Amino acid sequence: MLGSYLDPIFGLNTISIATQVRLSTVNMNFGENPELDSIVLVMQYSFYSLPNFQPVYYYGDTATTQTIKVFELDESLYYDSTYYSNSLVATKSTELASMDINFSPRDSIMIDSVKVKPQLRIRLNDEFGNNILNAPASVKESNENFQDFMKGLYIKPEPVANNGVIAFFDLLDINSCLNLYYKMMKATLKCTLFDKCCLCPLYELYPRLFHGRS
Repeated sequence: MLGSYLDPIFGLNTISIATQVRLSTVNMNFGENPELDSIVLVMQYSFYSLPNFQPVYYYGDTATTQTIKVFELDESLYYDSTYYSNSLVATKSTELASMDINFSPRDSIMIDSVKVKPQLRIRLNDEFGNNILNAPASVKESNENFQDFMKGLYIKPEPVANNGVIAFFDLLDINSCLNLYYKMMKATLKCTLFDKCCLCPLYELYPRLFHGRS
């Protein structure tokens, strides 16, 4: 889940995501003198089913525009560790992205002239992409080396003042990934840095602010 929602009874609910990133394949080779095109975080929308099998894609009002920010983690996450919804996570100060969006969990989109299932796509800044593209070869030799180099991502919605929405996402879906697009020999290529992140530590941060009631 991700988003911010002001519930009339339970108050403000803001849910962020902290996740590690694993290489889809080790010993990645981007060739000589690669040039960054873009780096895009892709998150597949999801849902859960009620007892009557009615799917629920979100809580709140999808007409609400939310600001989603992305930061790089400044501490490692561990697969065999326990994390709680109110755990704190250290991040670097530089924003990798800040994007005003409306969640669209039921709307398919077109990517390279191909219709794909609903997904949230956030372009990250070029400096972050270049850091990965130009990292030493030793960084890409193993996931352990890569995760020492880049510890993960923190995806954070800004708290809403009114209404809001919390949407469901599936980072275990094969379409949830971090895509690095780069140019080499005048051709634009795509490298998927992680997909179907089933071995990645991931947790949702869920602090809640309750409103007083008389």
